[in-house]
Amino acid sequence: MDRRVSTACVCAFLAGCGRAEVTSVVPRPQAATNVAQRVVVSILIPKTRTASASRRPLYISSSTKSLALSVNGTPPVIANLVAGSPGCTTTAQDDISCTISVSVPPGNDTFEETLYDQVQSPGATSPSGNPLSHVKQVVVIKAGQPNAVRLTLNGVIASISLQLPANLALVQGTTTIVPLAVSAQDAGGNTIIADPYDNPISLSTSDRSMTLSSSSFATPADTVTLTYNGAGTPAVKITASAPGALGGGTPSSTLAATASVTLPAPRTPNSTDWTTFGFDAQRTGNNPSEAALGSSAASHGLGLKWSVKIPGASYADTQPLVVTNVFVNGVYDDLVIVGDERGGLTAFNAVDGSVIWRNATSGSQTVAGCADIPDRVFGVTGTPAVDRANNRVYVVGGAGKMYAVDIASGATLTGWGPATVTTNPAQDHAYSAVTFDAPNHRAFVSTASYCDIVPSAEGMRAVDTNSGTVVAGPLYFNPPSSSTLSAGIWGPGGLSVDPRGSGYLYGAIGNTINGAGGVEDAIVQVTSGMQLNAYNMPPTTLPDADFGGSPVVYQDGGACLAVEQKTGILFVYNLDAISSGASQAIAIGSASSAGTNLGTPAYSDHIVYVPAASTGAYSHGMLAFDVQQGCQLSFRWKQTFTGTGNQPGNAPFSPPTVANGVVYAGDGLGRTLYALDARSGAMLWHYTVTSPIFTAPTVADGRLYAVTWNATLYAFGP
Repeated sequence: MDRRVSTACVCAFLAGCGRAEVTSVVPRPQAATNVAQRVVVSILIPKTRTASASRRPLYISSSTKSLALSVNGTPPVIANLVAGSPGCTTTAQDDISCTISVSVPPGNDTFEETLYDQVQSPGATSPSGNPLSHVKQVVVIKAGQPNAVRLTLNGVIASISLQLPANLALVQGTTTIVPLAVSAQDAGGNTIIADPYDNPISLSTSDRSMTLSSSSFATPADTVTLTYNGAGTPAVKITASAPGALGGGTPSSTLAATASVTLPAPRTPNSTDWTTFGFDAQRTGNNPSEAALGSSAASHGLGLKWSVKIPGASYADTQPLVVTNVFVNGVYDDLVIVGDERGGLTAFNAVDGSVIWRNATSGSQTVAGCADIPDRVFGVTGTPAVDRANNRVYVVGGAGKMYAVDIASGATLTGWGPATVTTNPAQDHAYSAVTFDAPNHRAFVSTASYCDIVPSAEGMRAVDTNSGTVVAGPLYFNPPSSSTLSAGIWGPGGLSVDPRGSGYLYGAIGNTINGAGGVEDAIVQVTSGMQLNAYNMPPTTLPDADFGGSPVVYQDGGACLAVEQKTGILFVYNLDAISSGASQAIAIGSASSAGTNLGTPAYSDHIVYVPAASTGAYSHGMLAFDVQQGCQLSFRWKQTFTGTGNQPGNAPFSPPTVANGVVYAGDGLGRTLYALDARSGAMLWHYTVTSPIFTAPTVADGRLYAVTWNATLYAFGP
């Protein structure tokens, strides 16, 4: 009787992630027979390649050294799968191609194949080493015809990894859904992506306040989430385990893998982030959620909790940002983030001032002809902006580019931007804060020249924060030329966003110099697409009559804007009638082209607060004006800053900050921080530091933070 010879190929390819094909090829039709057939098993072992390994796991694993193949429970055929082994050759790509023969009867045959990470001893009857992948599957082999089936080699789990989101924030009383990243590795350290796992991963939680969407993780494609119900529970432990058994066949394994991750105890809900200059995109300077610090606490005296020199910094003038409940290295921290003129961005622990991380990606620029910064090194001058939903902070430094930095780690995000906000950072600089429009995923950046050095192409740009690309602008208020300026924004608040959601932004721009004309020394209304919609240039005889401060916009008796000019005049506008001119002009200080009157107002509870660094109609200090109908202001109170006379040169007072009935401000060269009663102006507290205070202080979660000119960060509290 003739013996029919059929050939079956078990083929595994890297691109197939462990899938294998078994094919029976019959050279010519034969009658059905029950005689055992010779089956040739082919397998390709890929070489370890760094690029491939970083792109995806290697299945069949590059760690594979041997195979055990059993059909219908018979003793396994054991073969080594390394270069030089019988039946193995090396391909042109340095992969290993091997073939092994086994006997297979026609009918329903159970194939069980296991790949191992060790070379087997000659004559071995049972395999040794760690299993890497495994399949047990019934294959129908029909006599007298070709057969094709597909086997899936499932990864055998040797270890499990669990990871929580970097921006995790659990707050008592707030239901939160938390994604849990689950991955598994084989004994060779490769992350398994074959579908499914040889045995599913079981998940459990130590507390009923945290509910798992599934208790089983069967494939790498599965997802699992945790739902926190808002209870004030202690830390919750999530545990994962996989038995690692190969399903009871021959060979078998008793490998087991476990892993766990602990969610920190949820924080109390009385925390507030301060994410941008002036607290909000309108630059009001008001934290309406502050409850711990008030007039009583301030009048009883605020104590210095800590102070720290910003590492690597010479000068600093960004407003401190506060980000609460940041998940850092397995615990929640409250962070205080500041920039400095050496191009650094540093996050401090709000409790003790210790450094959490520092990032210097944004760089610095040395400008020999400009001493706005005494050592002439310009870095992060404008206050960054926090995008809490995406766990980022957007920062612009001396390199003229906007970067996105991870809040928890301080790492610069790869694949995002950076966005070029000036094409010539040696001539233009971002003096002003980043304006972040979260609902529309846009950030706006404006630049100004160094010390009015000609030429300069100062402009505004809009950045898509999803990608980090410039999507609108530059908008120039005077076409750039080789002999003039194009009028930039110097004020610390940059652009202010219309609180009504119109999409308009408002800015206060400087001059064009040399009588070049164009739009200068003006209040401008621009679109989010960086088009000039309206403007007003108040008449003045003062040379260099910049709007060196920033406008605050608010809705109270109308849609209003208040801004101070170098002339010492406080201008008030109706947002819908910018081109008609100011609805009110209040002389508050003496005119000076030197830049003394660079004050940026604040607004809270029907009152506008204006710092007055010069003596004119009012003495130097803090002024308060009640808001009336039609955006009109009426004088309420004044408070002189003790011991501080008229500020010389470019030395304004800090913009004020308002929280829980208290106004906080620094008096510039006087080196003193003040707390005033918001309704009466009464002096509640003051503290003298070792360096001028030009930048706005920050109040959040019971702490007062202030940055001084010599790059020192102070924290005060009851």
